[in-house]
Amino acid sequence: MWEKEHPTAVVLDDQPLWLEAMGNLLNRLGMEVVGSATAGTDALEVIEENRPDVFVLDVGVGGTGTSDEALACIRSARAAHRDLKVVALGSEANAQDVEAAF
Repeated sequence: MWEKEHPTAVVLDDQPLWLEAMGNLLNRLGMEVVGSATAGTDALEVIEENRPDVFVLDVGVGGTGTSDEALACIRSARAAHRDLKVVALGSEANAQDVEAAF
């Protein structure tokens, strides 16, 4: 599935504790976390600098109760890096947000 032995990832979540937990989980799964961010604009910079294989993010990032920031971040990241895989996580997502993420 992966061309390299250890695929790389960037993680976005506005909660530092979840960033750390997700980083630890990804490391245990054999991925190298090359960067993390607590805001979408920062995540895009980290993605540009590190060119990861995977972008893992919380669709509720931004604390507004909507997924607007996360969806905009996914769109921008994929527009710049067409091969980037995205894993969008969330405890509450409506069907419209899920469809938009795809």
